[in-house]
Amino acid sequence: MKDTNYSTENRFKELADLLPQTVFEIDGTGRLTYVNQFALEKFGYTLEEFEKGLSSSQMFVPEQRELALENVKVSVLGKRLGLEYTMLCKDGSTFPAIIHSSPVIRNGCPVGLRGIIVDISERKKIENTLQQNEQLLRSLVDNMLDATLILDWNGNVLFANNAAAKLVDLDAPADGKDLNIRDFLHPEHTQTAFEHLDRVNDNKGGFLWQYRIITRKSREKWVESLGTKIQLNGTSANIVNLRDITERKQAEETLKETVDKYRNIFENAVEGIFQSAPEGRFIDVNPALAQMMGFRSPEEMIQGFTDIAHQHYVKPEERSRYGALLERDGVVKGFETEVYRKDKKSIWISINARAVRDKSGNVLYYEGTVENITERKQFADSLTSLEELESSILSAIPHAVIGLKARSIIFANDSVEAVFGWTPQELVGRNTRILYRSDEEYEEIGKHFYPVLENQRFHREVFNCRRKDGKDIVCMVSSARIGSDLTDKKIVAIYEDITERKRTELEKGHLEAQLRQAQKMEAIGQLAGGVAHDFNNILTAVIGYGNLLKAKMAQDDPLRTYVEHILASSGKAVNLTQSILAFGRKQIIELRPYKISTLIKNVEKLLTRLLTEDIELLTFISASDPTILADPTQIDQILINLATNARDAMPNGGHLKIEAKLAEINHAFVASYGYGEVGKYALISVSDTGMGMDTATKEKIFDPFFTTKEVGKGTGLGLSIVYGIVKQHNGYINVESELGRGTTFHIYLPIVKMKEEKIESEAISTRGGSETILIGEDNASVRQLAKEVLEQFGYSVIEARDGEDAIGKFEQSANNIDLVILDVVMPKKNGREVYEAIKMIKPQTKVFFMSGYTADILSDKGMHEEKLDYTPKPISPQELLVKVRAVLDSKSSYGKGQ
Repeated sequence: MKDTNYSTENRFKELADLLPQTVFEIDGTGRLTYVNQFALEKFGYTLEEFEKGLSSSQMFVPEQRELALENVKVSVLGKRLGLEYTMLCKDGSTFPAIIHSSPVIRNGCPVGLRGIIVDISERKKIENTLQQNEQLLRSLVDNMLDATLILDWNGNVLFANNAAAKLVDLDAPADGKDLNIRDFLHPEHTQTAFEHLDRVNDNKGGFLWQYRIITRKSREKWVESLGTKIQLNGTSANIVNLRDITERKQAEETLKETVDKYRNIFENAVEGIFQSAPEGRFIDVNPALAQMMGFRSPEEMIQGFTDIAHQHYVKPEERSRYGALLERDGVVKGFETEVYRKDKKSIWISINARAVRDKSGNVLYYEGTVENITERKQFADSLTSLEELESSILSAIPHAVIGLKARSIIFANDSVEAVFGWTPQELVGRNTRILYRSDEEYEEIGKHFYPVLENQRFHREVFNCRRKDGKDIVCMVSSARIGSDLTDKKIVAIYEDITERKRTELEKGHLEAQLRQAQKMEAIGQLAGGVAHDFNNILTAVIGYGNLLKAKMAQDDPLRTYVEHILASSGKAVNLTQSILAFGRKQIIELRPYKISTLIKNVEKLLTRLLTEDIELLTFISASDPTILADPTQIDQILINLATNARDAMPNGGHLKIEAKLAEINHAFVASYGYGEVGKYALISVSDTGMGMDTATKEKIFDPFFTTKEVGKGTGLGLSIVYGIVKQHNGYINVESELGRGTTFHIYLPIVKMKEEKIESEAISTRGGSETILIGEDNASVRQLAKEVLEQFGYSVIEARDGEDAIGKFEQSANNIDLVILDVVMPKKNGREVYEAIKMIKPQTKVFFMSGYTADILSDKGMHEEKLDYTPKPISPQELLVKVRAVLDSKSSYGKGQ
């Protein structure tokens, strides 16, 4: 019996040593009484350590030892437990395990445990992997763009992902678990959907179909559905993928309407467009591509290239690479290759293409565009290196480009020499301090740029800099950091010399001020001219009746003095009115050709009498002595006004110089002053050695009523009149002056190539006559005055109060009327219209016009034609008589030539 037990135990141990698992026995106290060889190797103990006595608790991690001891006690009592533990090896390593054990019974009593420890590390890894895969799958499904549903065969929703909830306007997937697809299907598609569901359940394959659905918010959508039968928790179900194709449906409708339109684009595009088969033949090409490749038509190209790789590509392997890229990525952009044309000449092209696939993902054809980049490739090949390209770009920039690291110059382009006077070689390695005027400005610039560039890539600001030669310049400094931040303090700065631009801006401001001044003068002139007509009519009556009264008074009449004062004041009023019209440029002037010397000498004696004895008048006229179109009276007015101002500016005497010469206004003059027409001019310069003016005074001197003289000593109209007369002569005037250094006025008048006319005094005759005169005048006072004056000198007068009245009176007495005097502006018909009507009735009738209106209004009425005779108001009785006699005695029927 003993031998039998011994054999059994040996056989047990031998068998246990062969097992690839830990086999053990423990007694009731938990001490190990047996372990197999695998256990020693697994836990790292030697046989000697085991024989000295090992506790089973040493095989468990500390936090599980108490639990393990309790389970041992339970197992000894006969309960079989298959429990998981974390086992502890001698070297401190651990592994997960399941222990299967049974009690050891001796003499009918349990004395210990015998069991196997199974290492489940691999299983745990598999479980973890499965768990991660499940989580990943769940995440993928929840984040899919397409809706996913799991349905039972009655259409009840067992699962829905986020996209499904969004598709039908539910707040969350769980909201759909108690729903049936009937709740969302459009009534027209419900039956079809369930027929497809039954088909899947009957193992007749999946389905791909399009349905309309109605969402929880009553929105109608189109979906594309793909259903497949699956096993779920031991039973079959249907997994359905839904894709919202509402927009696609709309696009398909739009596409149908635009197919012809895009075909037209294909045919007429200037860029090459193609479709080709993967095996290497063209399906379709547009005319632009055919022409690019030297073919007469797309059909010829399709037939000519039947093997694209070998007939078209210079390197056939490039076609294979192109196809591989399309297979892999679906698209290619900017694929550059060299190809043959029909004539075997090669060109470089760039292809943008995509692979068009069927629903199964199989490539149907390639389509794309082709650009001829031969010239671009040739240009790129001409640049031997990137360094040469960078150098060329930097050299082409006309501004200084400087690279900096911690404010030390690390590179500079060639233009730094033009901007700063330093060569690039002289700057590299030096600090930027040498580019600025002072240490303070250098520090200030650093405070401006570097903090800003910490937060933004680019910054621009204007600073004062200094050249190598010491000249100060103004620079626009544009800087950008090199890299994503300023960790290495590298920046590139561009210094643009804007000194000249700044100067131009200042000059522009000055010119704009001049323009505003001119506009102000024009506005005041318009206002002044508006009242001239009424003044002239009033003055005509006052002067006329005053002269009549004076003529009827005896020389010793005590009232004669009063009349003379009235006429003298009226004369001043006439001059004032003419002055107002002068600066407003509204008066009528007669421009005739005169030598500049003639005009100056004509007024020289008058100027001498005007000046005080302690002022010397000097005149200088160049040998060129240019001819200008001028009104001598107005030129006299210019020089008298300027001489008067010069006299008042030299209370202690001095010199007044009038100089005339030929000058030219060029583009530089126009750019500097902001006005002028390019050409040759007579330049009259009037200079004094007086007290001069400051800048503020110079800006206002041409303003009407502006004066620096005391109250009562100046009207403020003198220089305004000068300005207006110069403008009426199509000229320009400017002034140079400084306090204590005198003043010079420069007057530019355009020259002409015409023969000079002589300035002659006309003989004045006040003879009367017996002719009949028709007067057309709407102002009763003026009309009555003219009637009385003319009748006193023997003339017969017919009055007309307006234009139509004048025509009617003329028609009644046309054969008896010798002269017609017409006001230019009258009610019903103006003077010009009356004149035209009279000429139709009696062409040889002599006519002259009178008016108190300004030149611009007379021009509108057609009074500036050469043939028409005109006399401005106010007109004195003597002037009227002289004019009437002269017109009646003239040979011309228009009243000219008297």
